[in-house]
Amino acid sequence: MKTWASMLLALVLAVTGATMVGAGALRLLGSRTTAPGTVSETPPGRTFSPDETERSLDYWSPERLQETDADAGDPGFWAGRPLDERPPEPVTPTAVQRPYESRPEAIIGRLFFVDDKGRRGSCSATVVDSPTRNMVWTAGHCVHGGRGGTWFRDMVFIPAYNSGGDLRDQRAFAPYGKWAVEFAGTSNMWIKYGAHKENSAYSWDYGAFTVAPNRAGQRLQDVLGAGARIYFNPPRDLLVSSFGYPAGAPYRGDTLYRCDSRVSNYRPRGSVAGQDLNGPPMFWIGCGMTSGSSGGGWFANIGGQVYLVSNTSMGWHDAGVQAGPYLDQGAREVFEKLVRTSEHVRSPA
Repeated sequence: MKTWASMLLALVLAVTGATMVGAGALRLLGSRTTAPGTVSETPPGRTFSPDETERSLDYWSPERLQETDADAGDPGFWAGRPLDERPPEPVTPTAVQRPYESRPEAIIGRLFFVDDKGRRGSCSATVVDSPTRNMVWTAGHCVHGGRGGTWFRDMVFIPAYNSGGDLRDQRAFAPYGKWAVEFAGTSNMWIKYGAHKENSAYSWDYGAFTVAPNRAGQRLQDVLGAGARIYFNPPRDLLVSSFGYPAGAPYRGDTLYRCDSRVSNYRPRGSVAGQDLNGPPMFWIGCGMTSGSSGGGWFANIGGQVYLVSNTSMGWHDAGVQAGPYLDQGAREVFEKLVRTSEHVRSPA
C-alpha cells in the first residue's frame, strides 16, 4: 500500500495555485459521508447467476471487445451546447501514460455490456473500496436503460484496459483479467425517469456493480491492491480530475484520458413525464471526452486525501463540458445495498 501512496503523491499537480489530483485515491478505509440525506426506497438491483457470469466471460472475445457501438447504452452525450448559458470553460482531455497497470489508474477500467436494445457497448468505471472487496462504481445508465428499459446483460469489467496490447495475449489488453458482473444496482429515480435526452433524472445517474471472483478464486480489490474511497455529500467547491475511456469520435475507446477542472453547480433542464423532478444540483466541469467515458470517476483532494466524488453522467462534446451527479444519501444507499447483497448473490433475481 505504501507504493500506491507514493505513486499518488507523484500525480498531484499544481493548477492555478490549487491542488489537482490523479486517480490514486488509495487510502482505502471505506466510504465517507458528512451530512444526512433523505432516505429513499430501497434501490433496485439485478443478480446474475453463476451460469450467466460464465457466459459473459466467454461472450466477450477479443474481437467483440473491438466491435462496440460508441452510442450503445450511453445516452448522455450530445452535440451542440448545454441549455445553461454559462457552462464551464472547455478542457481538452489528456491521455494517461501507459502502462496503466503500473500506476494508480489501474483501478479505472472499461465496462462492456449488451444493452437493453441488444447492442454491444462500453462505459468507464472505477474500483471502489468496500468491505466485500469486489465493488465498482459507474453511471446508472451504464447498467440500466432507464424509463421503459431493462437491465443490461453480459456485463464484464476490465481494469487497466489497454487495447493497444496484443489481442492474442489477454495479459496485454487485460493485465488484471476480465471480471464478470454478478450484481448491478442503480437509483430508483434513474430506473423510473431516466431518458435518452437531457432531463432532471440525470441528478440520480449513478450506479455500481459487484464482480464475481476470478477463476482463481480471487477478489478484484485483492488483485489490484487498491480501490477508491467514496466521499458522499462532498463539498461543492472542488477541483477535480475526471477519468474515462471515450469511444465516440474522435476517440476509439483504446486509451484512458483525464481532464482537470474546477466544478460548478448545474441543474439539468427538461421535465420527465410532465414534471421537474427537482433533484440535487449536479456537478459540471470542462472536459471534452465523448461517449464511452460515462461512468468514469471524478477525484478530488479533500483534507489531504483523495476521494471519488462523482462520475461522468452526460456531456456536450462540442462545448467541451461534462456533468456528473452529486453523490448524496441516495448514492450511499446504492453502495450499501451492494455491500449487503454481495455475499448472497448466487441465483438470478
